[in-house]
Amino acid sequence: VLDLVRYTSVLIAVFAAVLVLLLSGFIWLLGKRIIQRPIEALRVSADQLASGNLNYAIDTSRRDELGSLAHSFDSMRNAIRKMLAVIEEQNRTLEEKILQRTAELRQKTNDIQTMLQNMPQGILTVVQGAVIHPEYSAY
Repeated sequence: VLDLVRYTSVLIAVFAAVLVLLLSGFIWLLGKRIIQRPIEALRVSADQLASGNLNYAIDTSRRDELGSLAHSFDSMRNAIRKMLAVIEEQNRTLEEKILQRTAELRQKTNDIQTMLQNMPQGILTVVQGAVIHPEYSAY
């Protein structure tokens, strides 16, 4: 009878150990599938955004917290795209404005030089060191 109790106890212990190992493996696989893989995918998406790859596809199909975070990454990517478009437009118009302002400044400088050269009055500027500035009227 004692041997039977001992055998039954060992059998129950072995069964419990195998069950614990099986459950641990199952929980580990579920954790990997449910948590680790989606987090890794989000990390890759964040790395792609950080490196400037705005065309990388972000999986937004999940309907949990990780899916919400993926939607946030997608919104951030779209906002960055819009900001880049605005910056490109500003750069393009800035070059046009610089050309326009340069032409206006050149015209004003020419007008001032024409006035100085054709006015029947002597005009000059004395700068520091009692030196006459090089731009003065001809009269």
